[in-house]
Amino acid sequence: MNSSPKWLTYAFCTLFCWGIFGFLSKLGSNKLSPVQMQIFFTVGLLIMTIPALFRSGISASSDKLGLLYGTFTGLFSVIANLAVFAALKEGQASVVQPATGLYPLVTVILAVIILKERMNVIQLAGVILALIALWILSL
Repeated sequence: MNSSPKWLTYAFCTLFCWGIFGFLSKLGSNKLSPVQMQIFFTVGLLIMTIPALFRSGISASSDKLGLLYGTFTGLFSVIANLAVFAALKEGQASVVQPATGLYPLVTVILAVIILKERMNVIQLAGVILALIALWILSL
């Protein structure tokens, strides 16, 4: 019997952790400002990242473009976190999280335009349905 691809295990782990992230973000956003939430998000991130860095033995990269991409990933992550914490402070988690959870649509659009990745008809239909879902959630 074939086992699931390794990426699928990671994807399910991500799905679960981001689901918990969304729930805890709502609970925290009811008590703290978006900036305070980002600060404590960063504390939690460092608690996990620093030991992982030491354990992995990864040395600093000299690839300047890779370092730039990593830095911008972090910057956009902070902006997104601040925005989602602010949205959760004002809105319902059951609406905000599914709406913000459609962020991969931006990745898909950029991948098609910039990386010249191709989508088949079924994948394109999925994107269209996701956009319809976003519209329905906003009602």
